[in-house]
Amino acid sequence: MEIELRKITYNPRLDEDSFAANIFINGQKAAIANRKNGRLLYYAVDDRGIDLVEQAQQYLKKQPREKGLIDGKEPMISDLLSDKIEHLFATYLMAIERKKFDKKVELMQKRNIVIGEPGRYMRTVPTKTQVNLLVTEGYKDLILDILTNKVLPSMSGNEKILNTNIPVIILKETGLKTEQYLITENGQGAKKTQKKSQGIKP
Repeated sequence: MEIELRKITYNPRLDEDSFAANIFINGQKAAIANRKNGRLLYYAVDDRGIDLVEQAQQYLKKQPREKGLIDGKEPMISDLLSDKIEHLFATYLMAIERKKFDKKVELMQKRNIVIGEPGRYMRTVPTKTQVNLLVTEGYKDLILDILTNKVLPSMSGNEKILNTNIPVIILKETGLKTEQYLITENGQGAKKTQKKSQGIKP
């Protein structure tokens, strides 16, 4: 069963604990959710919505879930759909924060090698010259030197190179392992796929 939130209204400047959204169940608008002052309420939009909400509740009861303890006792779960709505909204907020993070990486990677953990933190190693120029054949030795002697020795733990403007072939030449850099559809390796994206769709 597919349960999703659509047309989410959220303004953290006014109230970071409040939001409103339409609840869609199996592709049909079934209910409206509204959280205000930390209290989440939802109500079906029509008789069909009532049926869909009930089906969703029954479906969620059958799904595996983690059981936590409060004061040594298992808490009573009165409304699984409310929990699902809260989870979907939290996922929505995480996606917003990730977009902000990725946007900052996109800006910083123009003149820096960006290192960090995706969506969590970043740090930079300046290149002084635009990275898009350094990855060209005439300047490749410069970026290889930066990656090999400044970036790679400083990386630790789960850190990755977050740049999406350095072809994979250059990253591999430095000895970086696959898990030490990102691979995205329009990022690393873009030099190879750029022509295809500008042509006629297959």
